[in-house]
Amino acid sequence: MLILYIILGILGIPFVLALFVNGSYFIHRSQNIQASKADVFAYLKILNNSRKYSKWVMADPNMETQMTGNDGEVGFILS
Repeated sequence: MLILYIILGILGIPFVLALFVNGSYFIHRSQNIQASKADVFAYLKILNNSRKYSKWVMADPNMETQMTGNDGEVGFILS
């Protein structure tokens, strides 16, 4: 019976501590880009440029991609 109380006490400690922790937080990040909005949009709409800034693409440099259509236009498919 004592072991059961010890296990329940150990499992209950995080729940009791959670009652006293402030649950709200705020993360603020910003990046200044020295270019016009039109220039930034023109760069981002070309999906092939994502190789230069996407952390997921950079994580696997050997990733194979297929492109269908004209990049930057409606209907372009990058897979």
